[in-house]
Amino acid sequence: MGLDPRPFCMAVVSGASSSYLTPLGYQTKIMVYGPGGYRFGDYLRLGAPLTVVVIAAIMLGVPMFWPLALHAPRDATPGPSRARARRRPSRARGRASRSAPSEPQPRRP
Repeated sequence: MGLDPRPFCMAVVSGASSSYLTPLGYQTKIMVYGPGGYRFGDYLRLGAPLTVVVIAAIMLGVPMFWPLALHAPRDATPGPSRARARRRPSRARGRASRSAPSEPQPRRP
């Protein structure tokens, strides 16, 4: 498809972590289900509106922060390659440098 994969990954991650409709979605919900005196319908009644709000926020937020731009292949990237951009000029071993001579360093005793 040629699209950037990050928006799709973020939508899946956000959707997978938002399970508000049932107490079976996460361990702590099950832990408070019995001692708190909650019923299964309580989770549906409060979780349904919260799920709708989260889905709307994901649908608006993901394209805003991670746009669905076309993803350029790595080979078609213009400019110098990373290896050439990082390369420092090397000096041959055993040769004197071409720069001006520096003062000799004092010897340590």
